[in-house]
Amino acid sequence: TRAATEKQGKAKKVYKKVLQAKKEEELKCSPLSSAKLDWARKEMIKAYAAEYKLEESSLDFVTPGQKDDMVSKGTVLMSKVAKEMESFVLPSMYGGITDKRSGYKSASAYFGSPPGVPVGTLWLSRVECSKDAVHGPWVGGIAGSGKTGAYSIVLSGGYEGDTDDGTVFTYTGSGGRDLSGNKRTAPQSSDQELKGGNLALVINLLRNRPLRVVRGYKLLKRSEYAPQQGYRYDGLYKVVEVWPEQGPSGYVIWRYKMRRDEEGDLPWDGENWRDQEALEIEALEELNGSSPLIPVGTGTLGLNKEFKELASNLGL
Repeated sequence: TRAATEKQGKAKKVYKKVLQAKKEEELKCSPLSSAKLDWARKEMIKAYAAEYKLEESSLDFVTPGQKDDMVSKGTVLMSKVAKEMESFVLPSMYGGITDKRSGYKSASAYFGSPPGVPVGTLWLSRVECSKDAVHGPWVGGIAGSGKTGAYSIVLSGGYEGDTDDGTVFTYTGSGGRDLSGNKRTAPQSSDQELKGGNLALVINLLRNRPLRVVRGYKLLKRSEYAPQQGYRYDGLYKVVEVWPEQGPSGYVIWRYKMRRDEEGDLPWDGENWRDQEALEIEALEELNGSSPLIPVGTGTLGLNKEFKELASNLGL
C-alpha cells in the first residue's frame, strides 16, 4: 500500500542518517605479536589434530621449519597448516568424514542447497528464513558446530576491514565480547577463540564442504551486494582460507575468506535488479504486512532499539 511504502521510505532515510551520524573512524587490523602468533598457530594445529584424531604426542614432532612454513605475510594460514600437517595423517584417517544427515536435530542442519528455495529468495525476517530451513538460528550468524562444520552463515552488520566483492568475501568470527545482560553487541574485550562457530568454519575448509550464505540488509553499510531490505539467499560458498589478526580493540579475531561455489545467475545480475528486488519486497509486505509480528531481536525490517534512540536524540 502507499502508506506502507511511505513508511518504509521514511525508515530507510532515517536509517541512513543515523548511520552517518554514528559512524566512527575505523581502525585497521594489525599483525599479531609473536606471542599471539604462536598461540594462534597452536590453536590451528590443535583443530587440525582433533579433526583427524591425531595423538597429542605426535604434535611434538612438528618441526620448527614446518611451523615457520605455516606463516605467510605475518600471519598463520590454515591452508598452510593443513599442508604441513598432512604427513601426520594416514589415508585410513580420512574415512570417518561423512555427510550423513541422520541424527540432526534441526531441519536446517544439512549441507548443500536448500530444496525448493532458489538463489535470490527474499524474506522479511530471519524467522522466515529459518522456517524455510536455509539458516536455522534467529540471531546467531553461524549455524553449525566444531564437530559437524558450518551449514550456513548470515552476513549482517559486518566487521571493520571485511570486504565483499559478491562472489568472494571476507568474514570475521564471533566471540570476544561480553554480551551478559541480554546485550546484542559490545566492544571486544578478549581474544576470539577457535571453537564453536569459529571452529565450524575451519572444519568446512578441512573437509571442503560448502555452506549456504544469506545476506542481510544491515550489510548495506559495507556492501553494495546486500539487499535493500530483509534477507536474501545468495547460494553456496566455500571457505578457502582462515587466518588470525589483531583486531581494532587489540584482541585476536579470526578471519575467513569465502568464494562462491556454484554456477547460475547471481541475485545482483541485470541492470534493474534493485527495482526487481523492491517489487519482490513490496509483494512480501502485501502478503505478510509491512511490520510482521516477529520476536524482538530476531531481525525485523524496522529500526532496532539502538537506532531508534539515536534517531530520537537527533530529532529525526
